[in-house]
Amino acid sequence: MAEQENTEIVKGIYEAFGRGDIPTILNSLADNIEWIVSGHEDGIPYAGTYRGREAVGQFFSVLGDNVDYSLFEPREFIAQGERVAVFGHYRGTVRPSGNAVETEWAMSWTLHDGKACGGVCRKIDRAIIPAAKPKGKLNAGQLRLPDMVWYACVFHPGSGEAVRI
Repeated sequence: MAEQENTEIVKGIYEAFGRGDIPTILNSLADNIEWIVSGHEDGIPYAGTYRGREAVGQFFSVLGDNVDYSLFEPREFIAQGERVAVFGHYRGTVRPSGNAVETEWAMSWTLHDGKACGGVCRKIDRAIIPAAKPKGKLNAGQLRLPDMVWYACVFHPGSGEAVRI
């Protein structure tokens, strides 16, 4: 499938997310999707590896229970072969604490036969950790954490191996 077609599929997924249309997102995924969100060791409740559409649906449920986005904006799409990298910005509120988060983000998608099939998202969400804590309970060390540290999968053109950046 052409890079432009893959980019349009990924744009459609983000448009569906903006509408809260999770069924459309799930229909854009291959049956064997592997959806990876780093940060479980840091206590991010929606972090983990989700395999299959049903599991990804559970991810969106947990995400919705924990983060209320006021802005989720993809800004740049870069496609090469079956892969599409997306860079954007989001702003929101962590529901358990009411603390605000805002940061730049990056996601990597791999598509095959018109469906997203893996390498979707790898991140370490450092902003959620202090934001999820009750107000007034942050120590100085936590306040020095960067707003967000993302690890996006970039695929080496020669070997096809994922390289974390």
